[in-house]
Amino acid sequence: MAIGANTYAEHERVEARISDVLVGGLFTTDTRPTLAEAEQILDDVAARMNAILESNGYTAPIDSGDDAIAYEFTVAANAAGACVQIFQSFPTEAWDPQAPDPQRNRISGLAAEFQAWVDMVESGKLKATRSVSRTGRFTVGSARDRASGDLKNPVFTRDIGDFPGRTDRLDETQ
Repeated sequence: MAIGANTYAEHERVEARISDVLVGGLFTTDTRPTLAEAEQILDDVAARMNAILESNGYTAPIDSGDDAIAYEFTVAANAAGACVQIFQSFPTEAWDPQAPDPQRNRISGLAAEFQAWVDMVESGKLKATRSVSRTGRFTVGSARDRASGDLKNPVFTRDIGDFPGRTDRLDETQ
């Protein structure tokens, strides 16, 4: 198996972060997870990231030419997300239940790193190409009729593809 075209990080980025828990420090056909499984985990995390990007109006996958810093942040988030998934695949019941789990803080840190990327995308602050501009879906007007409380159509609409300055009166009764 190889890393997919829509995946950001390579398995070496994951190995660098969790080499202390891998036999020999590298993914091979004998490690758990194997190299192929680790690459599939990277692909799965990247697919989730791309879905988050698309649902928030970004073009996915992010291209390294968009912004080098945003791209590297995305690569690091892909690796952190994969590390979380790999740590969660380890059999924690094999460890001493009376001793605190030394991996929990590490998993929490990696999960927080991934979540910081998600938060930046959802807040619209990631500097990357958008498929829809921030103002592309604005609606002007109140959403409910004051007297009845019923949902009403917007008075004016404007889409990113509309001719600038053009407005449409959708509902003549309001």
